[in-house]
Amino acid sequence: ATILPWIELLAGLGLLLGIFPRGSAFSAALLMLVFTVLVGITLVRGLDISCGCFSLDPGAGKIGIQKLMENFFLSLVALLLLFSPKGKKI
Repeated sequence: ATILPWIELLAGLGLLLGIFPRGSAFSAALLMLVFTVLVGITLVRGLDISCGCFSLDPGAGKIGIQKLMENFFLSLVALLLLFSPKGKKI
């Protein structure tokens, strides 16, 4: 939990600044796919937890189908970046 935000930050900065774009896209895609699977497992198990994303309020961001769909579409964007032709801007 200590290292994860730094990996996310480096992947995001890499994508924004064009530094190691493939590696950054791979990191972002891998993180999003793992998060999506974990949210899905949490929903299937019926656990009532908050994500903690974008808020310090413990009641905010309860994991549900909306969070699953959000992560799914962000995963698709990361995969699109990863598999886009080299040198072609999206």
